[in-house]
Amino acid sequence: MKKSVLLVIFSFLSILAQAQTGHLRFDGIPLAGTIEQYQIQLIQKGYKLDKFSSKYSAENGTRIFKGKFLNQKAKIAVYFDPETQIVFAAQAYYTHLNKNKAQIKLNELKRLLISKYGSNAVIEHDQDKDLPGFILNMREGQIYGYVKKNSNIYHNYSTHIQYTDTTNSANHKKQFLNDL
Repeated sequence: MKKSVLLVIFSFLSILAQAQTGHLRFDGIPLAGTIEQYQIQLIQKGYKLDKFSSKYSAENGTRIFKGKFLNQKAKIAVYFDPETQIVFAAQAYYTHLNKNKAQIKLNELKRLLISKYGSNAVIEHDQDKDLPGFILNMREGQIYGYVKKNSNIYHNYSTHIQYTDTTNSANHKKQFLNDL
């Protein structure tokens, strides 16, 4: 009898563990739970909330943080559904770069992802001939790296790497479909 109970408990814990690992991770943190829960985990990792940028973000459902991503100073944007408060994506971006440094940073990010996931997983996805990018599709979600030109100023390029969770992103999109 004790063995049966232990087997049931072990099976239940295994199912829970699999369910918890079904989300894409950004900086080791699963893209799951509410923005408040996610914020606590980011702060524990050393990120600081950028209250000003978060307040004046162009997009409702975005919270901005500052900190080090891959041991370099970056801004972090966390995207969440404003209605449910569930996190579905996070993005690290490096700003105030010239075009060459932005492309070098993008290639560095791509090289690191290739070393982790293999070269077959990364697909080139240029926005246009002057702005490179790549996509990495996985069961848990998508990682999208790209360079962005912010204006005509020489040092105003940025390199972005965005992690989007499959499950929570789909649930977020359902909210929009309900509005149609």
